[in-house]
Amino acid sequence: MWLNVERGQERLLVVHDRQAVWPASELSDAELVMSLRAELEENVLLATNQVIRITYRIADLESTFSIDGSPPERWQEATAIKGRSFELMVTGRSAMCVPAQGPKLPNRLASWMSQVAEDVRAIWPPLPEALHSGATWSVPPIVPGGLPPHTASVSIDIGYRAGQVGHDAADVEVKFGLSARIEDPHLHANAAVGEGTLTIHLERQRGPCTATRTSLLTLVRPQTRNQLVRSAVEVSEKGSGSRVPHRGQH
Repeated sequence: MWLNVERGQERLLVVHDRQAVWPASELSDAELVMSLRAELEENVLLATNQVIRITYRIADLESTFSIDGSPPERWQEATAIKGRSFELMVTGRSAMCVPAQGPKLPNRLASWMSQVAEDVRAIWPPLPEALHSGATWSVPPIVPGGLPPHTASVSIDIGYRAGQVGHDAADVEVKFGLSARIEDPHLHANAAVGEGTLTIHLERQRGPCTATRTSLLTLVRPQTRNQLVRSAVEVSEKGSGSRVPHRGQH
């Protein structure tokens, strides 16, 4: 693969994840905003020309929520996943999460864990060996985490395009879309459609250094208003100027 990451590499990544849900419920016109900030200790356990195995330990995590611009309130229980770890297996065709070690987490805690793991998994794109500026490619997609409960089937389309590529660094843009069928009467939705973009700056010997993702997911609810979920994610090495994404508009 194009990357040449070294075994034993250690660094600290910061993840900012913000999701705005509107309407927050069927009976209101309020917007629910959920924000998460996590610090992850990255350790490369294995690095060959074919596969990179990485472990991430959640060194710190804070999660807040607010409704219609009210002062953010902390989700104190989110701190319970501090110290937990997950692994990634990165190849030239995909990046896959390996189930976390340790006792099974309650559903809410597992949701936060999956959210962080998906944010990190997504920034490791499959890269062709002969990467050059302007190259485009696609690979069979991995079903992402964070889909609505009781998703019965999903169709995903992902396209990659290389921006500026140098000997030791590259920029990659990812455009993605999905269409899912849902079978959950409690959601009052029978489908979900979404699209988004992801931009990644990579260094050959370090992997992804910064990444920004924006997306919009629409839950289709035939009997009432559709529900919109806007997401903004930023990942960076600590100290490289990470920031919280701005609030989006309906």
